[in-house]
Amino acid sequence: MLELRVQGGLSSEDVGRLIGKKPVAVRMAQSRALGRLRTFLGEVHRAH
Repeated sequence: MLELRVQGGLSSEDVGRLIGKKPVAVRMAQSRALGRLRTFLGEVHRAH
């Protein structure tokens, strides 16, 4: 889903139609995924 939004340049409405979710659910999932990625990258950065 995140790949469709970021690399594919699709709107949350378009992604929602593709995966059968409401646009608000797509945006929430994107927000959560970016938060997890931010945390992970911060941990990797601190480890080096």
